[in-house]
Amino acid sequence: KVNYRGSAGFGKVWRASGGFAEDVAGAIAWAVTDRKVLGETFAGGPEAGRLPPIAVMGDYFGGYAALHAASQLREWVACVVAIAPLQSAPGGLSKPYMPDAKRVQSWDPDQSQGRGLGMLEPAGLVKDLQGLAMMVVEYERDEDSKGPFVTNMVPVGCDPEDWPPSLQYVQYAGERKGGGVVRQNMLDLFRRLDSFLHANLSPLVQPTRGQNLLKEDFVDEVPFLSAALQPATIGSSSPSAEGIELGLERVLRETKGQEIADAFPKLRSAFGTPAGVGFSTDAQKEETSGKRLQNLLAPASRVLVRDDGTIEITVAFASAPKKLHVLLSEVWMHMRAEGLGFTLALPRQPKPGQRIKAFNMPSGTAFHFEIAAESGVGAVENFNYWAARGSTLLDLVLPEDLAAAPVMLPDAR
Repeated sequence: KVNYRGSAGFGKVWRASGGFAEDVAGAIAWAVTDRKVLGETFAGGPEAGRLPPIAVMGDYFGGYAALHAASQLREWVACVVAIAPLQSAPGGLSKPYMPDAKRVQSWDPDQSQGRGLGMLEPAGLVKDLQGLAMMVVEYERDEDSKGPFVTNMVPVGCDPEDWPPSLQYVQYAGERKGGGVVRQNMLDLFRRLDSFLHANLSPLVQPTRGQNLLKEDFVDEVPFLSAALQPATIGSSSPSAEGIELGLERVLRETKGQEIADAFPKLRSAFGTPAGVGFSTDAQKEETSGKRLQNLLAPASRVLVRDDGTIEITVAFASAPKKLHVLLSEVWMHMRAEGLGFTLALPRQPKPGQRIKAFNMPSGTAFHFEIAAESGVGAVENFNYWAARGSTLLDLVLPEDLAAAPVMLPDAR
């Protein structure tokens, strides 16, 4: 943790000074080249020809500072984590919040607060941060952590092929300043942070030390997200997610009949299941005790909510999925195809009697879904309402529905 200029606790002169990004850079260079905390391999700094396994991270002003520092340290930093980063310059154009000496020297205390703020806001750093591995976290009910940074990086409506694979973004639903309201949200944050750092730092450590960094074996949760941009992943889901899936399968069988249920791709092995039994009562017992299929695919996805409450979900696959089904309940949207299982907690309460609007994207491997929803009922409130009343199947999108769906051309709304 860097006690950069502008931080409290070191006297008035230090508190009134600027240049925090330069101090972060100086601290990294000192630790790597002078103290050699990463060993001789990286002691030469960027000139050594190796990107050091360094992450810059922080929350609130720390997240704001991490983005500024990372934008100036591309040769030093492997990735950046910004948790609830301030989206505007704290204190306006005051000297302690100038990131470097050049801006400190050009600082004019008499200039209006509205002028020049763009150079300090994270949204203005998009060009400098392109291609850098980033994890950005926001809290839905904390206005200080919400802003245009992510939408500047990935405009709403842009083609999924233009999504930067280096960016992972989540906005946790129902969370206020600092988070911690919803248990599974915080567990998801720790799991996501651990996985992100391991994925981006371990490959840089392994060639020099002959071993990977350790990775915590977290249990995956299904978090409540009000917005997200997530890369494709491969893995297996948690027992809670499996319970959701089995519940949706049961409702599907009860409401749509055996023929449609039999065509629904399975996520468990068929070991011990009589051929043709499908989702009958006997088969369900076998399915529950059967072995969970591993290496399941979750597609790259984007989730957002319009001002009128409409939920937009866009998913992108590396290749066209086989037998893709989409199930919608009061609180879950579940996608199922061969080798694919993907469940989302809805960020708003879907309106009853409204069908999912499905669209194909021009690539042929991406799909866009729009769900009419109540703008005033958030994810957590919707979950509590559902838990008290039980689940029904609101809508089902079959493979033939997707084949006949119109093509949506990308835009930059």
